[in-house]
Amino acid sequence: MMNCMRCGQNLESGDVCPTCGFVQSKAEETILGWFDDARRAENERRYETAADLYKNAADMGLLSAQLAYGRLLENGRGVKKSIEKAKEYYRSAAAYGEAEAALALAGLLNKTGKKEDREDAVFFLRVSAELGSAAAQFALAEAYRLGEIPVTNENQVEYWYAESAKQGYEEAALKAGELYLSNGQESYAKWFFERAASFSRAAQRYLRRMQNVSAAEPPESRPINHFASLCDLGQTAERKGDNAIAFSLYGISAEAGYTRALYRLGLCYENAVGTPRDTVEALKYYHEAAKGGSIEALLQLGACYRYGRGTECDESRAFSYYLMAAEKNNARAQYIIGECYLNGEMVAQNMRLAISWFERAAMQGQSDAIARVNALHETMSEIYNGAIEAQKSGDHAEALRLYALVAEMGHSAAQCNAGYCYQTGRGCEKDAKRALYYYGLAAAGGSIVAKYNLAICHARGIGTPLNFKRARALLDECMKAEYAPAAEFLDQMNRQYMAKLGQRLYAASTVVYRRGDVGEAIRILVAAAKCGNLRATYMLACHFEFGDGVPRDMERADALYASVAAAGLDAFRNNLKSGYMRERKLLELSGKRH
Repeated sequence: MMNCMRCGQNLESGDVCPTCGFVQSKAEETILGWFDDARRAENERRYETAADLYKNAADMGLLSAQLAYGRLLENGRGVKKSIEKAKEYYRSAAAYGEAEAALALAGLLNKTGKKEDREDAVFFLRVSAELGSAAAQFALAEAYRLGEIPVTNENQVEYWYAESAKQGYEEAALKAGELYLSNGQESYAKWFFERAASFSRAAQRYLRRMQNVSAAEPPESRPINHFASLCDLGQTAERKGDNAIAFSLYGISAEAGYTRALYRLGLCYENAVGTPRDTVEALKYYHEAAKGGSIEALLQLGACYRYGRGTECDESRAFSYYLMAAEKNNARAQYIIGECYLNGEMVAQNMRLAISWFERAAMQGQSDAIARVNALHETMSEIYNGAIEAQKSGDHAEALRLYALVAEMGHSAAQCNAGYCYQTGRGCEKDAKRALYYYGLAAAGGSIVAKYNLAICHARGIGTPLNFKRARALLDECMKAEYAPAAEFLDQMNRQYMAKLGQRLYAASTVVYRRGDVGEAIRILVAAAKCGNLRATYMLACHFEFGDGVPRDMERADALYASVAAAGLDAFRNNLKSGYMRERKLLELSGKRH
């Protein structure tokens, strides 16, 4: 495997670089030969010869030759001086990541005095620094320190001096040392002064004063993500129309796996920005960016599989990518998912889900989603009002049809009304399960009335097995919302429950009594009486009257008899008046004693 001699990209096969289109083959030897001969000629001050050879190699795409020829043009050596042509050659080399060419171009642009050129100069200075030019890093630190470029991070000056110094730029080492010294970090300062001592008397003086200080290399400081910065610079270049430079910067950042750069590189291949259009290559980069967590890449993958860009159409796969982006709270993806459900595209039509996704996107301010939500809600209101009018006129079948239609769109009141129609058989045959379905939809949407109706269904086994626990939970929610009927129904449920419990306990007490366990029977009767079971209360009174299993207590027995009679047990009241039950019980107990 070899690298392209122009842009440095790997060549898997063939002589033509797929990135920049440069033809390799045997031309490489010739071009490099021209460049070597040009350097010898320049060293021997045969500038005209050097200029001709540099130009030949530069025009064939050799970056180092473009830089060298640009310098000859800038200084008028061996060729007519031309700042504009020098800029062209510098720009061409900078477009493929030549750091020194970017620095040289920044210097030329800075000299014009024009505002737009000064902005470009800052841009190329930053590019050169990010690409690793020690001189550019020093110049950038100076520009930040002098306030020529706004500082976005308080450590930027210190950082760029240090980066330049670590590459052997002695003036940067001196500046970095002075900064650390001013911050009281003498050991770090000495480390930098030692690297500036060979050229700077000031550094030597500092070192003489710091003889007793131990030098220490400062820890790695990274206030700047170089790959993010390169990607930002690429986007800046793209906005300015410098597509080749943008593509190159994205490529450098993408090689390190920076997610946003991978996505931007995919866009370049798809839209022919700085490179020939290649949708297959674009798809590859989108996949890489999506693996890195890029939501934008997920959207692009959805579009590629939806419309067959760089691959065959695959609607199922397209929808899955859109859904992944939507679930990551991307408003655009949420709107697209809503459109899919609305129109039944790539997925089965579902108005309720469509509106749900539109609303999620609208909450984030997505303008198309807001418009959709408003239009759909207006439509739902019109249909719902039509259903109300049909119901008032007695056309329950039409009312149900309209309720069901708007219920599927997520209208909670319509869902509740549709459920009631199916529960009561208005406009249709009774269908408890269908009623339960619509109540469930409305309750999930927050309808208190639907939750109340659903609680009744669970409590009475309408369309579902009895589930008092679920019914109580729903009624609790209704009571928290201060829905008055919920408290009444819950009280009714409690009374019914206690009545049934009392009946079961009373029945159990008779079984236990027949077994001869009078004490346990009385304990169960007490529990049943507390549940309000009158038969249990009556039998308990009998036990106290005759002293059966408990000490005889006529006062307590009469009180219990009175409570039973007051509750309306006429048969027992008559028995008490006649004394029949009392006499029978006395005879029974007398027989047991003898």
